[in-house]
Amino acid sequence: MPPRIRPQTLESYLSTLPTPLPPPSKRSSVLRGTLFEYTVQSSLQQSFPGLILRKTGGAGDGGVDLIGRWELPPSHGQRKVVNPDTLERKEAGVPETPEGKRKISVLVQCKSFSSPSMLGPKTIRELAGTLSNAYFAGLRLREAKTEEELEDSVMEEANADEDSTVSSILPALPSPSSCLGLLAVPFALTKSLQKAILASGEWGIIVVHVRDFDEGGGVVGLSWNEKARQVLGGSVSVRNTRGGVKVRIVDDEVD
Repeated sequence: MPPRIRPQTLESYLSTLPTPLPPPSKRSSVLRGTLFEYTVQSSLQQSFPGLILRKTGGAGDGGVDLIGRWELPPSHGQRKVVNPDTLERKEAGVPETPEGKRKISVLVQCKSFSSPSMLGPKTIRELAGTLSNAYFAGLRLREAKTEEELEDSVMEEANADEDSTVSSILPALPSPSSCLGLLAVPFALTKSLQKAILASGEWGIIVVHVRDFDEGGGVVGLSWNEKARQVLGGSVSVRNTRGGVKVRIVDDEVD
């Protein structure tokens, strides 16, 4: 039997469901969670220019719901370093694509909790643990492939069939200096959660408030830690629009 192709957009997923959808109170936890994951995918790609996400999931997904890359203009994340021997200006920072864009790897966890009280420091620790597991699980395989080959193969796997799991996703996660973990939740961020975000330091973390499917989706707000700012090479600028929040990275000044 040929593998079933996993839908990769909210629209394609909805086309697989019976219409009309049952009301929220009648939906299974799996349906609620999957609807939120696809809504998060669509919302993040609209609010974060250059971000491309693919749906993962399935048995053994390691808590990773979406994976992708965030391509930023060449100036983002660059640091000019003068070589005292050659006086040539070198670039240091996250990897560049052949077109000169900065490339950030992104893992996303979607938590469609029923109450904001379920969000707290433990949620942030779990995300950091997922990022660490994803990084260390792939160390032994990095010697066999370049980072570019690993990431390309992962994006193909995530877009392939429903049997693809995080086992093929984990090897592509690069070092903390060029990777972000995003946590998407359907509630406004609590003070305790914001404190936990600021206190986290090993991995770049951004927590995003996304309206759920029945509210039309869209990014409402976000918070990030210092490591995320370092990975992005600049400050996060948030602009409210009629369609939701728009995010861009403002370069830090380089002396």
